[in-house]
Amino acid sequence: MKKSIAISTALSILAVTVSGCVLETVTIKPDSKRFYFPTSKSGHATMPASPIGIPCPSACFATMGTSCTVQLPADDSTIVGFSHNYDHGTEPCRCWEYANCAYRGYVGFNLSALQGKGIGSANLKWDSSTQKSYGDTASNEGTCVKKVFIALEPWQQNTTTQGEDLNVDWPTGNINVSSTVRDWMSGARPNHGFFFVGPDENLDVKNNDKCLTIMENLRLEVLVSEKK
Repeated sequence: MKKSIAISTALSILAVTVSGCVLETVTIKPDSKRFYFPTSKSGHATMPASPIGIPCPSACFATMGTSCTVQLPADDSTIVGFSHNYDHGTEPCRCWEYANCAYRGYVGFNLSALQGKGIGSANLKWDSSTQKSYGDTASNEGTCVKKVFIALEPWQQNTTTQGEDLNVDWPTGNINVSSTVRDWMSGARPNHGFFFVGPDENLDVKNNDKCLTIMENLRLEVLVSEKK
């Protein structure tokens, strides 16, 4: 399952002059390549007292959904992390059930505004809100974005996209991606954007732990100059 909303590329430009050279900060918002890809796994037990494995009544599982769909707050946002849901069962339904979700966020940028310009620096930025719950401990601090990768191939649903680790652990909203943007602009590597991975993608667990970060206002801020 994926969610994709096409939006127009938005730009803002701040220009300054340094020693006769005009430097501009160009802010690029995501293009249509902005997704989250969830993976999910769910299951339930049979009646424990039944020697032939009679399924639990459907009413036992009426409250736990198996959908990993998330309503994102804006077109420039994505989600990263995991959500585990487990019910150990109580009378008269003595059957456990679980429904777990893991999320990877993806973002792409149209860099046509950088054509013909020198790339001084480039930073991938975002704002975030986090929900964490481990056992009886809950928190809104920190981030659930553990890793950021350069996508090395087009993103495809239900497949593992190959990526190059930027080696920035637990980023909180600002990563220097200057060399990557220069490579994209020179054609040294194809521009397939970035993807974000959470701390736990193991779906074979039975607990109610959660770590989710909504990444909003995703953007590239690029310092450029006019090529001579």
